[in-house]
Amino acid sequence: MEKTHAGQVAVINGGAAGTGLAVTKKLAECDAKLSIWDLSEKANAEARAIFPDAPFLQVTLADYASVEAATNATESHCGRIDIVVNSAGIAGKNTPSMSMSSPNGSGLSISISPARSTSTVPCCRE
Repeated sequence: MEKTHAGQVAVINGGAAGTGLAVTKKLAECDAKLSIWDLSEKANAEARAIFPDAPFLQVTLADYASVEAATNATESHCGRIDIVVNSAGIAGKNTPSMSMSSPNGSGLSISISPARSTSTVPCCRE
């Protein structure tokens, strides 16, 4: 496998389980330096066994101060951030969601998980 991300620092939010864990594993195969953010202490503990050298940060992505603290911790530990993967979300039939309508009046309406709708901007803003 080509090591296209060798030495790059990757933050993977939601990186300790599910799709995020799959992305984390792929980035590890590409020799990226990992910083794994996940709200679940249980998922972090399980993933820590796979990636013992990576920092694991419990982050509430909808809370800007939590994202800012995780960003500062990652930069302190890793020196910089090159890649951000937004993979956090809440899954399952009981997942609360919200409906949004298009602001331009196109009639487009979607239903999304609050975790996905509020986490991308704070993570990319930092």
